[in-house]
Amino acid sequence: MFSRTKKLTYEETEDYVIRTIREFLDGTGGQWDWDDFTSFPTGYPEWDAVQQFCLSLSNDYPPTEKGGWCNEDGIRELERKLHQLEGNDRHPQMQS
Repeated sequence: MFSRTKKLTYEETEDYVIRTIREFLDGTGGQWDWDDFTSFPTGYPEWDAVQQFCLSLSNDYPPTEKGGWCNEDGIRELERKLHQLEGNDRHPQMQS
């Protein structure tokens, strides 16, 4: 869970972002985890950019079902982003 009382280190933030996206995709995250993730900036521009990418999915790939975040193409884009972040070079500024 995201801590609003103590700023996470860069590495802790990296782990938090990757874990939150993974849990969102596989449905194991907590009820408010995705909302917290998309609502509170991390304080690191690279990770905030990943958050903005996630936020843009619902506009770029509108959900086809009520209550959904995005459509199947958006989910594929999020999976692609997660794969990039989990790769050997995990720093988001190096990803396209």
